[in-house]
Amino acid sequence: MKSIMDAFCKELNSVPADSDGANSFHRDLDDLSLTLELHQRKGQIFYDRKKGSQFEAQRGENKNWTILSYLYHMVHIAERFESVNMHFPIRGHSFMECDRDMASVSQTAKAEAPEDWRNVLQTGRSTPELFHIIKITGDKFLKCTKFL
Repeated sequence: MKSIMDAFCKELNSVPADSDGANSFHRDLDDLSLTLELHQRKGQIFYDRKKGSQFEAQRGENKNWTILSYLYHMVHIAERFESVNMHFPIRGHSFMECDRDMASVSQTAKAEAPEDWRNVLQTGRSTPELFHIIKITGDKFLKCTKFL
């Protein structure tokens, strides 16, 4: 079952310069809302639209109003949803602890095979402590086809 929360984690920074950006986002969201089941009446959207991005510079203005007006229409006029909560990430508050750990690993290390990555990670940092690497073999992974 699809949900509007699963549906839209889209970053307009990745939109090509020759596309219509926010309108493209609007069309994608409209298509998604048509595929949702009718009992799904509440939604949450995580919207990463960075001010000052390359997309914004190319277009010359912020297009958030396009998205907001569409969502207003879907809630108040079309009455497709009871509510939609739109979340804008706050700089410095959207990172997890593991992101900080991985920042200590060399970004220029040459690694091609899993063993190379294991060596890079084991020597990646010394404080607060070395990474603890666990080698996982193929028999540890679930066979997803058993569940179909």
